[in-house]
Amino acid sequence: MLVEDLITQLEQPLEGFNLMVPKPKVLVTGSRNWWHYNVIKEAITNSGCTIVIHGGARGADTMAGRAATELGLEVRVYPADWEKWGKADGTKRNQEMIDAEHVKDDPIELCLAFPLPDSRGTVDMIRRCKRAGIETVIYAEDGSFTSG
Repeated sequence: MLVEDLITQLEQPLEGFNLMVPKPKVLVTGSRNWWHYNVIKEAITNSGCTIVIHGGARGADTMAGRAATELGLEVRVYPADWEKWGKADGTKRNQEMIDAEHVKDDPIELCLAFPLPDSRGTVDMIRRCKRAGIETVIYAEDGSFTSG
C-alpha cells in the first residue's frame, strides 16, 4: 500500500482534534529519508508532550530525538536488533514500542508520523498505532497534516 493510499484511508475532518491539548507521551515514526527537521520539531513542540519515543533509525527518528533533547524532553529509544532478528526486526521493534509504552495507566497518547513513499516501516507503525487506538497525525514534508 502506498503512503498516499494510507493517508486517504486515515483522512478525517480535524473536528475535535486540538494540537494545543498536551499529549504527555508521544511516539514518533518516520522515513529514514526524512530531512525536514523543523517540521518534526514544530510537531513535537505543538503536541505539548513530555516524553518522546522513537526507534532510533536515521532520518525522522534521529531528528525527533534531537528535537526532544533540545526541548528538554525525556527521550526513550527502541533500536532494532538487526543482527538478532534480521529484516523482521523492524516490525518486531515497532510492536515492542507499543507493548512496552502503551500501558493502561500510562498510554501513548499520540503518534506523530513522517512518511515518504518509501516508508514501509512507518506505514507498519501507523497501522499498529491505529489498531492500538493511538491517535495518529500524519505529516507531509511541507508541514501540513491529517489526523486519523
